Amino acid sequence: MKKSLLIIFALLLIVSVFCGCAKSDSTETAQESTNNITATGDAEATAPTTTNNIPEGELTAENVVKIYMDNIDTWKHSSEQPQWYGYLFLDFNSDGVLELVKTTISGYKQISHNNFYRIDKDTNTVVEIPFPDKDEENQCDFNGMDYPDLYKNNATGEFRFMTSDYSRSDSLNTSTVIGEMYMDENGNLHARNLWSLDIQFDGEDYANAAITYNIFDEEGNKSSVSEETYLQTLENYEKENTNMLLEFKTVIGQGDGAIDSKAFAELDADSQYKLLLESYNTYKY
Repeated sequence: MKKSLLIIFALLLIVSVFCGCAKSDSTETAQESTNNITATGDAEATAPTTTNNIPEGELTAENVVKIYMDNIDTWKHSSEQPQWYGYLFLDFNSDGVLELVKTTISGYKQISHNNFYRIDKDTNTVVEIPFPDKDEENQCDFNGMDYPDLYKNNATGEFRFMTSDYSRSDSLNTSTVIGEMYMDENGNLHARNLWSLDIQFDGEDYANAAITYNIFDEEGNKSSVSEETYLQTLENYEKENTNMLLEFKTVIGQGDGAIDSKAFAELDADSQYKLLLESYNTYKY
């Protein structure tokens, strides 16, 4: 069940403090999530034998996932280094044919990166989705674990995916940004930061961490505000938008107790197909 924004606010404090207190060891173990399908998934499915010239009306879940598998070299993770990562399916343009999101979290600062792919219905191939204003280091994106949530604007009917971004400047100080992502009528993706929490510790005095509350305007400018104003901003967003209670699953490869970029790649094609299909079929709201 999806959390309200106020509950998310409380969890962000807990997560940020926990991550700030954690050691910056690259072998940190990723906590399991109920929204994850591990490489041991046992979904039963058989991939279609061909996807050549499939009419648009026949782009079933099985055929779409087969097209993604036929074009795996377009979207698969290329790094051989262990890193937190995942794949998930979302529907940015609400056409019923889901887009594939590749997520990566790597480096000391735990910077997350996304790449987005869709089916070209004219050629039944996979192409990367344009993201003209992408800012990997400072922009909210999908981390493949707790997010996304899907919200519908009560006035306009527009859908926006709620996203997050977590980073740390050193082993203690952390920043968590919450924002939204959407696709325009031309098929381009856009992201906008909404609010953030910055937590700064005084040495190892974790109980007295300094918390800075921030909100962003339409142009992306960040302003520090009081805790009261911050919470009111979250409350207003919930009043103006409806949480669609999105259900999804993230496909991950898990090896030696840590999220590993090689585990999924080392599965046979049929096992990869089954995991992707289970993720695809889970998506609903």
